[in-house]
Order: sequence, then C-alpha cells, then structure tokens
Amino acid sequence: MSENTRQRLAVIIGSTRAGRFGPTVAGWFAAEPAGVQTWTST
Repeated sequence: MSENTRQRLAVIIGSTRAGRFGPTVAGWFAAEPAGVQTWTST
C-alpha cells in the first residue's frame, strides 16, 4: 500500500431496533478514525 492510499472502514450494525445501544456505539466507533488521515469511515 502506498503512503497516499486511504483505507476504508465500514461499520455494520447488527440490530437497529428502537432502544438498542448498537447505533450509539457504531457512531462513536466510526467517528474515532475521522481524525486520522489514512482512514475514511462510512
């Protein structure tokens, strides 16, 4: 992988029913690498 290649991170949520904690954790997890220039999160 070259120095200018960005890696892509995808977060898959297993449960999206109302009241579940999954979307909260997924949002936090996806935001963590946002400050790192080698990552693109979706």
